[in-house]
Amino acid sequence: MARRFGSLKQVAPVGPGDEALIDHTIHDAAEAGLDRVVVVVRNDIRGEVVEHLARRSSLPMTVVEQPGPGPGRTRPWGAAEAVSLALGACEGPVAVVNADDHYGADAMAALSGWLRSAACRAGRAALVTWPLAATTSPGGAVTRAVCELAPDGSTVTGLVEHAEVVVLADGTTTAEGVEVPADVPVSMNLWGFAPGLGRPLAEAVARFQDDHRHESDAELPLPTAVDGLVADRLLTVEALPAGTTWVGVTHPGDLDEARAAMAHLDPIPVR
Repeated sequence: MARRFGSLKQVAPVGPGDEALIDHTIHDAAEAGLDRVVVVVRNDIRGEVVEHLARRSSLPMTVVEQPGPGPGRTRPWGAAEAVSLALGACEGPVAVVNADDHYGADAMAALSGWLRSAACRAGRAALVTWPLAATTSPGGAVTRAVCELAPDGSTVTGLVEHAEVVVLADGTTTAEGVEVPADVPVSMNLWGFAPGLGRPLAEAVARFQDDHRHESDAELPLPTAVDGLVADRLLTVEALPAGTTWVGVTHPGDLDEARAAMAHLDPIPVR
């Protein structure tokens, strides 16, 4: 909903040819061998977002609407609901991305390799992780899910969402006021899901909605929903520490830095 950004950041011009970040993510996905895009969007911005994506995407596109807040609520139910709706339109393995992040071709290629491997099977998922220091914003606080890993680093054993991650003047990074190591792995919502996850994720969303039905602004983040599935032993998440570069926009002041970081990429022509 871009509450901190203040406008429709999903299609904000950031790339060298005024592309949005998602245009380059879709381009990277196509280069990595993915063959379709499922866009989850709310009704009031559907026209603008779909029209924008259709101008540059080389992949066929399916659009899924996430319901609006509904009576007594101030916002939709969050990313976990959005992804559960999208999975209903997918038949095979999927890569899940945020529209307002660019992950880099290397990260997308690593995830595509996992999706095509024997590791991608029922009850399995993969998460590309980044070191926290590579994902903060000089413009203010960001939300990040800190990952807990198995001793050998191969699997994600837990995820904790922090809404106030900031870098202090002395370079220290804190999450909700508590210092955290700059190299701690975090989720940027670049996931690989094997087929079959739609039902348990939808059930987790339904339970959350029932438990929080009297709260006007409760949201279920995707990392929190996955953390619950891991805790219930319904899902094993492989850690892919392939995240190196990342570009995102959270605050209006992030735009200039994001544009500079994307300037070296080739423009994506309008179709």
